[in-house]
Amino acid sequence: MVTHRQRFVYFVADMTSNSSKLPLMLYRFAHRSSGLMMIALIVYWLGLFLGTHAPITPRSVPTISDKLLHFGAYAGLAVLCAANVWIFRPLNFRSLAVIFVVLACYGVVDELLQIPVGRHCDMNDWYADLKGIAVGLAVSFGLVTVLRVERFRDLGEPSIAQH
Repeated sequence: MVTHRQRFVYFVADMTSNSSKLPLMLYRFAHRSSGLMMIALIVYWLGLFLGTHAPITPRSVPTISDKLLHFGAYAGLAVLCAANVWIFRPLNFRSLAVIFVVLACYGVVDELLQIPVGRHCDMNDWYADLKGIAVGLAVSFGLVTVLRVERFRDLGEPSIAQH
């Protein structure tokens, strides 16, 4: 049985020896590593939850914009969610809308649950979350579209752009 580490080593070796097939290799690697993708999503989401619900101490106050942190955190969460959905089903407008609604609702709950731990609920933080989700999903959809077109091209099938 081939382990995930061996798959990654084979992937990197293939990638460096044949860069023209990179999109197809990324597609295959993602589908073969679905367990790792799910673990990455769970660990990231858990870290995000714990990080946003820890009481603020003077040393833990960020030196960069709080809104930028929200934007980046939710963009990363959206990318991981989209990657996990893409492994099991096509990433289309409907699946992107479902991810957006789920993450937007989570953002509201996340803001409200900060009140009991001595932090404040800020609508501007939620707006930054929504912007991060939108950008993360747009980037994910763009990458998936490029990978889909390249995969069809590599397989010798007509591109979806030609349909």
